[in-house]
Amino acid sequence: MSDTFGTKPVVKILHTNDFHGKLDDRRQSQLAALREQADLYFDCGDLIAAGNLAIPIRPDPSWPRLEALRCSASVLGNRETHVLEAPWRAKLAGARHPLLCGNLRQKKSGEYPLPRTLEFDVAGTKVGVLAVMVPMVTERMASKAASAYVWDPPIATAVSLAKNLRDRVECLVALTHIGYSHDRQLAEEAPEIDIYLFTNFAADPYRQLAERLGYATRSGLKGVERFMKHYFLVAKDVGDLTAIVCAALEEKQAKAKPVLNRFLGRLGRGKAKLD
Repeated sequence: MSDTFGTKPVVKILHTNDFHGKLDDRRQSQLAALREQADLYFDCGDLIAAGNLAIPIRPDPSWPRLEALRCSASVLGNRETHVLEAPWRAKLAGARHPLLCGNLRQKKSGEYPLPRTLEFDVAGTKVGVLAVMVPMVTERMASKAASAYVWDPPIATAVSLAKNLRDRVECLVALTHIGYSHDRQLAEEAPEIDIYLFTNFAADPYRQLAERLGYATRSGLKGVERFMKHYFLVAKDVGDLTAIVCAALEEKQAKAKPVLNRFLGRLGRGKAKLD
């Protein structure tokens, strides 16, 4: 579908972000009309309703909506992440389009659980995409001990990915969920990137929240680091409690089935005597 501007091809891109679980029928219908006119469609995170610590009990209905809109790729937002593996997988359950994050890696193995980049061919034009998000747990944070994942510095990661992709593509797109001030910094440090698609949350949200909650620098830890440590220890407690509740429910269900079988068995024997 790409047009030409003079002698250069034009790639039409649709971009959304921060639905927070509010991608409904009306919005999907509006986007569907726009999607028909676009070559590529990217979302920049915080799509689902569940908050950072929440553990969804069923797949978020926004995922199939993005699939129906033929989303080309999206970067994770805070809402699509968790420090524990099972809750994180539960948040992504139902996603069918490519999910990217270049700076999220598993703590133990060091492997990247999601693709870091993608490449598209749009009517002969090669388009490269890289993605990074705001770090939830870093190597320097004490909360690393409670997390299954570690986030690398997003700007340094994006700069490295951009250099690796630049020679292979004609257009390089960055999908980011790092905050406006960091997007500006990235633009200064990565001239290789042609297009920046980003989210709209304020810069350094955790730093601002830590200040409002009264977390001050103490014992060699910055206020935001103390806040994040407390935050993820609570997240681990929530995850452990959820696992205990689920195990109890499964055990209760397993016990109920034999009792029902014995009851039905007695009914069967009674019927045989009557016959």
